[in-house]
Amino acid sequence: MIDIMPIDPEALAASLRRLASFGKPGIGVVEALRHVTEACIDLFGVAGSGIMLADEQNIPRYVAASDGPGRMLEVAESDTGQGPCTEAFVTSFIVIIILNFLAAQLAKELYLTLYGARSLFG
Repeated sequence: MIDIMPIDPEALAASLRRLASFGKPGIGVVEALRHVTEACIDLFGVAGSGIMLADEQNIPRYVAASDGPGRMLEVAESDTGQGPCTEAFVTSFIVIIILNFLAAQLAKELYLTLYGARSLFG
């Protein structure tokens, strides 16, 4: 069995303690989810993270991201209905991507969707 993303137990405990400290009155759900995305960066050793939740029609929608580029990718995926989060949601499989490839594909799809072009080479 391949261990795709090992989790450091100490990093997990530290992340959970940090997240527990945000459970004070006055913090909104979106702000709390943003803190979760930041904790994921430390926990998984990734450059950025985002959260999509299913709406009433069971369609994944963007709700939070750790940074601007992540937010752009999550919003583009939410708008186009295509990308790794949507694929993982639909198939129930882990989706591993290479970020540069994903960014290029989402940019193309978003451009095609927004401007009605029939094809885009890149």
